[in-house]
Amino acid sequence: MPVSRFEARLSDLEDAYIRCSSARRAEILRQVLGSFVVEQRHCDVVALDEVLLRLSRPAEAPELRELSKAVVNSELPLSKSTHQLAKSKDPTVACPVLRTSRHISEQFLREVAETSDQEYLLAISARSKVSAAVVTILVKRGNAAVKKCLSANDGTQIPESSFSVLLKLAERDEDLAAALATRSDVPSANLRRFLNFASPAAKARFIASASPATCSLLSEIAASPPLSKMEKPLDYSTTLSQLQILGKTGKLGDASFGRFILNGQTEMIVAGLSMLAGIDIKEAQKVFFTGGAEVLALACKAARLRWATAVAILRSRAGSSELSERDIDETRKLFESVSLSDAQRHIRYGGDQAKSLTPSGR
Repeated sequence: MPVSRFEARLSDLEDAYIRCSSARRAEILRQVLGSFVVEQRHCDVVALDEVLLRLSRPAEAPELRELSKAVVNSELPLSKSTHQLAKSKDPTVACPVLRTSRHISEQFLREVAETSDQEYLLAISARSKVSAAVVTILVKRGNAAVKKCLSANDGTQIPESSFSVLLKLAERDEDLAAALATRSDVPSANLRRFLNFASPAAKARFIASASPATCSLLSEIAASPPLSKMEKPLDYSTTLSQLQILGKTGKLGDASFGRFILNGQTEMIVAGLSMLAGIDIKEAQKVFFTGGAEVLALACKAARLRWATAVAILRSRAGSSELSERDIDETRKLFESVSLSDAQRHIRYGGDQAKSLTPSGR
């Protein structure tokens, strides 16, 4: 197939470009892009994109940094060269493009979010708009700086599951709490949970930083009657199916419950206790929502969970702020002193008698 006149000229330009000094190559790149930007009403953007793509391949880091800034500032739809720059292993080249270019595909952003280092994730989290799918990945993989940037970015679409994770972390992270408070889309249920479990310092920073919309929501929550300990019945049909798959593969245990707690998945915690402790789902719901700390701790013991998981479950339910360190310590002593068989027997046949169990009753 004969080479087109454009391809031939481009190959000649590429050959000449490679033989130039680094400083001269940088100047050529600036001139090529600059001339097209000035004449962009009449320029062939597709041709420009191809030229810049070919010239960028042999370019060195200083030249690519200049090109990255120029491409971003031009706002031209240079898809090929933009994606090429965003793939750079040098963050000073890739991050300006990732942070501001409107010509990067959603799929590409997802791939970068799933595989790249934190500096790249931080650049994506600062974009003017970040989709829910990309946010989910960034919340999962990002460090504290990425999560804070996402939380303070009004252009992000934070799904409720990610809000659960962020607000859970914000219970002990004052800076993250302050960033989340500036948003106008914090879900009411997640906010109630945060207010129940947040440290005094985190709660104070959240309230002090609250946006008008969040202030209004805080007022509504303060004016509404307190929730009863027993929440309305949840639909466990789908949850049980998911847990049965985990159970069959041996993956339903402490690590799974840790994820349920972090994500605020109460129905998964209740259903998991039902399956592992061998009690009816209604009984498990009663134990979780209205049972005393001792009863819930014994249910965790009967489910073969560790104390660290048990205390996290205790602290995850509404009203856990009423538990003192002394209460926790006494519950731990009971948990550690009672045998697995005794815990299972009392949970299955006499859960309300948990307080009668003592170390001597092993």
